[in-house]
Amino acid sequence: MDETMRQYFKEFLTLCGKRLEVGDKTHHNAYLKSDLYQQMSEELADISNYAFLEYMKIQNLKKMKDKLQQDKH
Repeated sequence: MDETMRQYFKEFLTLCGKRLEVGDKTHHNAYLKSDLYQQMSEELADISNYAFLEYMKIQNLKKMKDKLQQDKH
């Protein structure tokens, strides 16, 4: 793991910790009453959707880059 990755990992862990603290203040022990399997399934679906939307952004950026390169020639 290089230094950049180490730094990002540290930032990620800090963000995770902060989110847990916020969730605890907001929802207390609500997770005890929740269907965690359903929640995890929904969260995974959300993450998959975000990944797909990011993929679309990358494809659109690639198309714009390709068009700019074609316009220069």
